[in-house]
Amino acid sequence: MLQSIIEWANANSGFVTLLVFVVSLVLGWASGIFQALRNRPRFEIEKLEGPNFYSVHDTGREYNGYSAHRTAIALYLSVTNVGSAPSAIKSVSVAFRCDFRAFSWKWFQHTLLWHWLEHPTVALEDFRTEIGDKAKVYPFLLQGTSSTLSTADTYLRVGKSVNGVVYFEQGEAWGKFRPRDQNGEAKMKVRIEDAFGGTHTKVLKVPKVALSEAQKWSSDFGRTLETLSQDGDST
Repeated sequence: MLQSIIEWANANSGFVTLLVFVVSLVLGWASGIFQALRNRPRFEIEKLEGPNFYSVHDTGREYNGYSAHRTAIALYLSVTNVGSAPSAIKSVSVAFRCDFRAFSWKWFQHTLLWHWLEHPTVALEDFRTEIGDKAKVYPFLLQGTSSTLSTADTYLRVGKSVNGVVYFEQGEAWGKFRPRDQNGEAKMKVRIEDAFGGTHTKVLKVPKVALSEAQKWSSDFGRTLETLSQDGDST
């Protein structure tokens, strides 16, 4: 049997050489893909102790007979690169489910699926808490912290972490277009996109608080979009 294989290989040496060449190319291509898959960032997202809450407040206007409201969300996050390649945080998004009537089209869109706020909102004031006669200022993740004149370094080498507050405001809404409240908190999905286009997600439980309570952490909490709208009207 072995002798027959040797004789066949000798008689078809050109074909065998071509076959070995093609197999080598395929194996090299496959190993390159596997190497690329192994060498990629992987961001681990955690919620830290601090300003983690959301608030829903009326705007004083009405739409179709419903009182208009706005949802504002603050999350204090730690992001750690536990992968095998460095990368930067490109963007952060947050999503929640709304509380529509079961099996309606809006239920399917916004309760069964996630309702996304794609971009953070610029907070007008820093988040802080009083500790005795001093104040702890929480850094932002994607905007500068005015109290400390600092900006977070969001380029994460392997094993490096960064922490900071991300803040979101939903556009004016009405009815059930608000986070689904379950015993005083809502499930929210955080999605971070890295510089290579990879996405990293984490579902968190976020407590609901009154606007007045949220503003103890940041005096202009919930006011960014309203302020921008008023500034636009004045011009």
